[in-house]
Formats: sequence, structure tokens, C-alpha cells
Amino acid sequence: MAEELSMIMQAIREVDANVKGMRVEMDEMKQDITEMKQDISEIKRDLKKTNRRMDDMYEDLSDQIKMVHDEHWETRKEVQKIKKKIGM
Repeated sequence: MAEELSMIMQAIREVDANVKGMRVEMDEMKQDITEMKQDISEIKRDLKKTNRRMDDMYEDLSDQIKMVHDEHWETRKEVQKIKKKIGM
């Protein structure tokens, strides 16, 4: 009986040690998950900044294209006027 009790107690200690080990692993996993969430939040912030910069660049480029387009047509009108004056 004492031997059986000793084996049971040993089994309980082993289970207890396993549970403690699993708790440590779970705590480590929770920490890893927390760090991953922070990384994801940082990536999202960086992505938003990048998207804003891209939007700004697109707007600037669109403005420049419009300006070049307008200048092209203005120059073309002037060329047409000159051609009329010289009789072409």
C-alpha cells in the first residue's frame, strides 16, 4: 500500500511539473502573441503613412500632368497663331 501511495504521489508530482511547464509555455506564447500584435500595429501605421505619401505623390503628379497638358495646348495655340501670321 505504501508503495502504491508512493507511486501515486510520484505521478501527481510529475503531472504537477508538466502542468507548470505547460503554464510557462502558455505564458511565453501569450508574450509572443502580444509582441506580434504590436508588430502588426506598427506595420499598419507604416502602411497608412506609405499610402498617404503615395496619395500625395499621385495628386502632385496629376497636377503636373494637367499643367503639362495645359502648357502643350497653349503652346499649340501660339504655334497656330504664328503659322497664320506667316501664311502657312
